[in-house]
Amino acid sequence: MRARLALHEHPFTASLIVLLALAAFLTETADGSRFSAALSVWGYAPKDLLASDLVRPIVSALITGGGIELLLALAAVLFVVGALERRGGTLVAGASFWGLHAATVFGQSVLAWVLHSGGSALGTALVVTRDVGPSAGYVGVLGILMTSALPARLRTPATVITGAVLTAALALTLTTGAVPRDLSANLAHVIAFGLGAVVGTTRPMRAAVNGPYV
Repeated sequence: MRARLALHEHPFTASLIVLLALAAFLTETADGSRFSAALSVWGYAPKDLLASDLVRPIVSALITGGGIELLLALAAVLFVVGALERRGGTLVAGASFWGLHAATVFGQSVLAWVLHSGGSALGTALVVTRDVGPSAGYVGVLGILMTSALPARLRTPATVITGAVLTAALALTLTTGAVPRDLSANLAHVIAFGLGAVVGTTRPMRAAVNGPYV
C-alpha cells in the first residue's frame, strides 16, 4: 500500500529508483562485480560528444558502481529528488533532474575540450574518462533546494558551505592524483550544484517550490 501510494504521489522519483535498480540488475553491477564492463559499454566521456552519441549521456545516468554507490544513489534520489517533487511537482522534478544532468554533461565536455585543446594534461584525461551515475542530476537538484526551499536566512550560508565542500573534494582529487573517474565525478558535482543553485534563485523556480505568493 505504501509503495503504491508513493508511486502515485511521487511518480518521477519512484520511477527513477526503479530504473536505477533495474539497470543494476540488467548490467549485473549491483555488487560492483561487472562495473568495469558496464562502464566501458554505457559510460559517457566528452569524446563521445564528437561522435554524436546521444544514448550514453542518458543511459550513463542510470548506472552506478554498485554496492555503496548504488545505495547512496538510491537514497539521494529518494530524499533529494523526492523533496523537489513533493514541493514543486512531477514536471518540475523531472525537468530539473534531466535538464541539470544534460547541462552538466555538456558544460563539463566543453570545459574538457577547451583544456585539452590548450595542451592541458588534465583536459586530455577528462576528455577520455568515462563516468556514470545520477549524481549530476541529484546534486543539481540539491542546489535548487538550497537556494529556493530553505528559509531565506539559511539559503546563502547553506549554499556557500555545500559549494565549498564540493569544491574542496574536487581540489583534493586534483592534488592527490586520484583516479580520473573521481576527478570527473567531483568536477561534475561542482558544475551541477552551481547550475542548480542559480536555477533555484529564479522567480519561476521559487514560485514552483514555494507557491506563487512566497
